[in-house]
Amino acid sequence: MKTLRAGAFLWLAGCVSISLFTSGCGDAKYVRRTSDDPDKQEQLDWNYQSTVEVYQKSKYKSFRWNEHAVTALAEAACYKTGVFSNNEPCAKIIGDNAAAAVRSGCKDPMVKYLYIKFAMSQTNDKDAFTDAFYQDALAMQDSPYPYVRKFYSGFRTIQQFLYARKNSNDWTPEMDSLSQQTEENLFNMLNDSHTPREEVYDACSEYLNLWSGSKEQYPKLWARMEPLVFQSWSDDATMWLLKAEVCVKLGWFARGNGYASTVTEDGEREFEKNLAAAEDAVNHAWKINPQDVRIPNQMMDVLLGQGGERDRMEIWFNRGMQLDPNNYEICTSKLFYLEPKWYGSRDDMLAFGRECVTNLSWGGNVPLILVDAHWNYCRGYVDKSDQDNYWKQPDVWPDIKAAYDRFFQLNPDLAGYHHNYAWYAYHCGQWNEFLHQTTLFSYGTNYDYFGGKQSFDEMMETARENSGK
Repeated sequence: MKTLRAGAFLWLAGCVSISLFTSGCGDAKYVRRTSDDPDKQEQLDWNYQSTVEVYQKSKYKSFRWNEHAVTALAEAACYKTGVFSNNEPCAKIIGDNAAAAVRSGCKDPMVKYLYIKFAMSQTNDKDAFTDAFYQDALAMQDSPYPYVRKFYSGFRTIQQFLYARKNSNDWTPEMDSLSQQTEENLFNMLNDSHTPREEVYDACSEYLNLWSGSKEQYPKLWARMEPLVFQSWSDDATMWLLKAEVCVKLGWFARGNGYASTVTEDGEREFEKNLAAAEDAVNHAWKINPQDVRIPNQMMDVLLGQGGERDRMEIWFNRGMQLDPNNYEICTSKLFYLEPKWYGSRDDMLAFGRECVTNLSWGGNVPLILVDAHWNYCRGYVDKSDQDNYWKQPDVWPDIKAAYDRFFQLNPDLAGYHHNYAWYAYHCGQWNEFLHQTTLFSYGTNYDYFGGKQSFDEMMETARENSGK
């Protein structure tokens, strides 16, 4: 029986504005977005061609729903490429228009896919969503849509199936058949050298991740993918980035996740071999495109496995921050590197966290690395029975306050984070600050964050008693 692991993923999120008008014959037309980036323009054109233009030539179109169908498809194509307006509710536009088309009788499988993803009632149970995805995936296989759309339709069905069954081994014959079709659609897509590189990277990375829990299937998939990937896109940095990700995974497969004393000589040898290959791949990717922030981010994973040599880590960390001063991902990687079980200490973690607050060149969520430093140390290195007391230590609250004050200075509109600030204030015994933060929950209280409404009410009562309010 096959064992799969699916990661949480949303194919679409974001926003885009596209103007539409309907011609006399009932065909909906649209104003195509453009990008100054040639690669993005190529990808955008390809996404239009594989969605909107296929629909407009299909048997599914009708004057009754064309405008809604094309709006949903064009919006999806723009978002997938990253060409959209920051303030427009793309998911709502896609969902509303896909739903309107379906209600009007549209049976186009790509439109129905968008409807299921963005508009199907959330009151349905998990099996209902699985069946809806499955039926649509079957329809997609017999449609004129290209291999990439058939791949994603099947892939999302598999993800939903696994989610509904909590990643169990309850693998049905129907899903086994769909899985084989999905895989073949992926490889058919890889055989088309006109597929944009980012689409190749995304599809391969996601599908490999689906099998990342299988030491048997994951290497087999990559062995089949690699020659196709480098046959058509060998001069592209993203393919070398993909290879680096795979080599790191294969290295840890060989080594295992236990302590060094549990690693065999063969396992250690394969680990080092794969990490050396990953390092070569990252360096090759960087030589091709030293502007892709994902490359230094990936090197941090390589250096973690190789160990030591903090100077090398700092070089790649600085490269990542120069490309993106809001690079929370690479900061998280550095913080992990500095944990006591790797190459640092609590002092190293906190010193770096404080730099993330005081360095005025860095922004976004980066100041919250200082909060993460305390959280990670408390959860990973403090006895469970003493974790509540950790937050009362004299050096903790000043750090928490400094981090959140800087964060809200940079991100005043991210009201949801007041829940986080309130949680830490309460556990640090800062009763007045906790009560103040609860007044800033702009969209109401997320009781689940505090363990439920009863738990939150008890926290409020405790804070009022101790604050004298």
